[in-house]
Amino acid sequence: MRRAWLLLCMTALMLSGCVSGASSSTTVTVTESQSTSGTLAVEPATEGIFASQFDPCEVFSDERFSSLGLGRQLANSSDMQFGAMGCSFAPNDFDKFKGVFLIATDQINRDRVQESGLNPVDWNQSRIPGLYIHEMSSQARQCEAAVDYDWGRFVVDYYEVGSGWEPNVLCPEAVRILEELILGAGGSS
Repeated sequence: MRRAWLLLCMTALMLSGCVSGASSSTTVTVTESQSTSGTLAVEPATEGIFASQFDPCEVFSDERFSSLGLGRQLANSSDMQFGAMGCSFAPNDFDKFKGVFLIATDQINRDRVQESGLNPVDWNQSRIPGLYIHEMSSQARQCEAAVDYDWGRFVVDYYEVGSGWEPNVLCPEAVRILEELILGAGGSS
């Protein structure tokens, strides 16, 4: 499992390595609200925790991550280099999800993803406008769901051992977790 985490971090760092510079983080306490179900489209918030880059592992509680189906935290880093901050989790239901989830913010955006040849694709059924998915640079079974902000992006990366880019198989859970974190933190109207 440690090897899978290292592969996941290395892939994220390779992508994040497109940007240089130091990051400044702000720790914010969040009071989460219940998210609404359905297909209500909302603009991603640009205030509160979304006004600047943050470490999602300091902002969201362990209970919140657990409620989203994320189990034991595998690693937590306040600075993963290249401006990325986040942590990884094993899923609660390992029979259904055979991989690792990374919850992070970084200092790149969709344009950088496109320039890197990583094929960003709009996830049209999302409740969050602008949410996109993309493959990663290796042939790994990996999908990253992201929403851009002025400072960078908020991402949920799902990684399984193996190879193959199957967005309809790999991406729905990463998208769901990202949506729920954004909506629960006040990203809905």
